[in-house]
Amino acid sequence: MILLKIELDKALLAENIDLVLFTVNSLIEKLRNIDNLHSLLSDNGTDTLNNQYYFSAFNVDPGNRYIGNNFGQDLRNFRRFLEYAKSKGSMGVHFLYG
Repeated sequence: MILLKIELDKALLAENIDLVLFTVNSLIEKLRNIDNLHSLLSDNGTDTLNNQYYFSAFNVDPGNRYIGNNFGQDLRNFRRFLEYAKSKGSMGVHFLYG
């Protein structure tokens, strides 16, 4: 039963790269107009991401490659990765968070 569920879940991801790319593009387009994004987020008492920096200046790429990036730069880098993967024939993408 577990193996069947795994196969069904994999099938759902098989051709999702266009949906993921559309979602990332939509997120970038919507967040680019929110100047005070960092002040709209709650740190729940523990600001592990340094919200003031990471979620500010969404339209600016402050980092050097992957060091010092903000959320906007990370999303744009992720979009470039998805576009590259698609250009090489990838049709599906999935994520592990940890």
